[in-house]
Amino acid sequence: MRRAMSTAAFALLAVATCACEPEPETMSQEQIEQVLDAWSEPPADDGPSHPEPVAAPDGPELPLPPMAVDPTQLSDRFLVILASSATPGTTPDSLAALAGEPELLAAVSRASSSWFDGLMPCYEITVAGAFEYRRQATALARQLDGLGVESYVKQAGRYLGPQAVVQDWCSSDHQALSEGCGQARFAEVHDGKAWLWLPQDQLVIDRALEGSPEPQPLGGLEAWSSPLSAQTIDPHKVGEAWKLYAPGSATSVGRCKVQGFTAITRGQPHFGYLQQDPAPTAPGCGGPEIFARLSCKDPPDEPLLALPAVHPEPLLYTALAPLRDIDLEDDAKVIVGRSPAFRPTFERARAEAERRSMPLQQLVTLRGFVARQQKVLLVQVTLQTGDGEIWCGSDDVREELAAVFEWTQEGSIGAEIVPFHNLDMAEIIGLIDLDADGVPELFQRRWPDEIQLVGGGGEQRCTAPKAYCDCPC
Repeated sequence: MRRAMSTAAFALLAVATCACEPEPETMSQEQIEQVLDAWSEPPADDGPSHPEPVAAPDGPELPLPPMAVDPTQLSDRFLVILASSATPGTTPDSLAALAGEPELLAAVSRASSSWFDGLMPCYEITVAGAFEYRRQATALARQLDGLGVESYVKQAGRYLGPQAVVQDWCSSDHQALSEGCGQARFAEVHDGKAWLWLPQDQLVIDRALEGSPEPQPLGGLEAWSSPLSAQTIDPHKVGEAWKLYAPGSATSVGRCKVQGFTAITRGQPHFGYLQQDPAPTAPGCGGPEIFARLSCKDPPDEPLLALPAVHPEPLLYTALAPLRDIDLEDDAKVIVGRSPAFRPTFERARAEAERRSMPLQQLVTLRGFVARQQKVLLVQVTLQTGDGEIWCGSDDVREELAAVFEWTQEGSIGAEIVPFHNLDMAEIIGLIDLDADGVPELFQRRWPDEIQLVGGGGEQRCTAPKAYCDCPC
């Protein structure tokens, strides 16, 4: 059955062009009928169908291309993709520019990217053509570019058809991996460049890797990279702008844009791997994860936090000079002793020390930070025996708690801002207040190589772990 659309509405599409460009030839009535006939075929089974036209941004109704009649014909083909959208039934604006090209317009169809193992799942793609050879697809893409229509070429991979496990995953809240940090993301520096880590489900990683080249060393044998052809990794796109922040820096250390996406395998390999001769030809630790390649120049080689450029500026805390104040330390010890988190931690450490017949030490350290006019005091208490070395099977005991307090103008400890929490073998490397509400998040590095962000309630909000395959001692 023909799509419900008047020829008058289609004629509007035919003349919807930019006023500053030459007006294309308007379709004849016969050409309009040809396109409508081409679009009258029924959609493939199990695909979303949206027979009603939708409104273009400038007003005229644009027809929605049909679902591919036989999506198997797209299998292993090079697709010329006009647009991809996580919202089914979205008409690309570029269709208006094809109004004077009835043959090109008639070939346009839609398909689900989830049906093909070479495409990122969960998108509805609008396809201008499918070809056996890349050069054929590239030729059409160039023709479209000459008409002012943006497109890109991507090999579809094998047709798998609708799969329940993929459909369920697409309809689930699959971005929950990084929601604990809101819009913030961790960034890393490899080979002198900044890379934005995009935590993704394994399903997305596997799909993104389809057709990617073998990984190559990225500035050393600890990291290996393989560029991806995807232009979108939900919800991130090429061209997005981000700001980078480093622990202790008073301002952003870089504003950059996403230049592309890459799979990076990084981790600390076993020392024997690094001594191989000839050098290894494949990663020795970890698995591939998705990163966005950023355009920042000369980023600092340290753990970084990234926020979208449109995000309000966070409060950045810089460290003050080392603090040694006996009276303040005594006050801190009293406050620590009153903390609900201290008593169970102390009892646990004391029991372990007694079991080892070793004396338990209690150490309190104070570190001052300032953001604008707000001064805060980081109070850290360590309960340990001996040197507190617990990382290599030592008999020592070590428990650490940390909290953040106001530091009054009189130089005393004020109200608690971040309650005491167990550091669990982590080191606090900086403070940052993401939403500028006066309650900073703690930027932490946990042994052996994991970056964490701890929230204002002392809870871990998100983490960026790295694989560790070496002998730790």
